[in-house]
Amino acid sequence: MHSLHQLELLASNLAQKSFGFEIDIDAWVGQHAPWCNESDKALMLAACDLIDNQELLDRGLSIAKILSTFTLDPNLLIAGLIYESFCKSKISSLTIEQVLGFTVNNLVLGLQKLELMLQSDLCKSYRDEVAAKKCGRLESLLASNENIQIMLVKLAMQLYTMRTSINVDESTKLSLAYQTQVLYAPLTKRLNIVQMTWQLED
Repeated sequence: MHSLHQLELLASNLAQKSFGFEIDIDAWVGQHAPWCNESDKALMLAACDLIDNQELLDRGLSIAKILSTFTLDPNLLIAGLIYESFCKSKISSLTIEQVLGFTVNNLVLGLQKLELMLQSDLCKSYRDEVAAKKCGRLESLLASNENIQIMLVKLAMQLYTMRTSINVDESTKLSLAYQTQVLYAPLTKRLNIVQMTWQLED
């Protein structure tokens, strides 16, 4: 667990550090997450510092930006920011816990578990009644606050993927549309995220 003094020093050091990327991380936090306190800001900057690839950083920041429109929880933004780097083995679970804390690490691991379940359940073509059962199974995950948080990050990732799927092949587009129709759009309604619902349905 970081002390406030350690986080303030980290924020100061990172603010002065050149990330070598085409984005001002400090300005991004100020624009999209102005409600962050100094500790939150330091952790956001530390998360960015763990990402050594421009494409992964851009994707992570885009997902975090989506999350910032319906949550004030910095841990969710950080989890969305670093998840792709974690999946590509750029960042280890141990490093995440040591640098970003237990909560962020738990969110990332929970998201990985959810992704694995989705890959086996929804990346294939199912009849509507089977899909409905899968949707009911996933809705049962909303029974706990932590699971809801994990689902929020996944929903933001799905919205980002839909927004950037213009150039993918037709089969992938159909798969994304199917997943969104039978699972993600209904879940946004359950969670009362109106803005995300119409964007996914569109």
